[in-house]
Amino acid sequence: MRLFLIAGTVLFLFACKKEALETDLSLLQKQRKIWENQRIDSYKIDQQMSCFCPNALVAIFTCTIENGILVTVDDQPYDAEQHAYLKTIDAVFDYLEKRLENNPDHFSVNYDATYGFPVDFYIDQSEMIADEEIGYTFSNFRSLE
Repeated sequence: MRLFLIAGTVLFLFACKKEALETDLSLLQKQRKIWENQRIDSYKIDQQMSCFCPNALVAIFTCTIENGILVTVDDQPYDAEQHAYLKTIDAVFDYLEKRLENNPDHFSVNYDATYGFPVDFYIDQSEMIADEEIGYTFSNFRSLE
């Protein structure tokens, strides 16, 4: 009897986690549609990464996106090698979708009420791995159109 109770509890928890993942993914897709319906390809946005990484990476950076392409960081030309961790809003949606498909242990996200894009998120892919957690905060969005 005890074995059945334990097995039932494990199956229930797994089913709940799977359901939460599908909800997160479907909400992400819904928010992406809201963003895409805005048809904003040129904008400025501040972004900050939160991780166990050098202080230079966790500063707040002002990014300029023109025609969907990241062109400047803090009014300096974008350098793919130096700024590889910075993202356009479309890239953020792609990134989150891929991470959700891998069933993270912890995932949280908040979306902009007007434009639909993520204003912040946190992902811990595996509780068993130290220091691989990552989060981003996006603020001060301004359309250039």
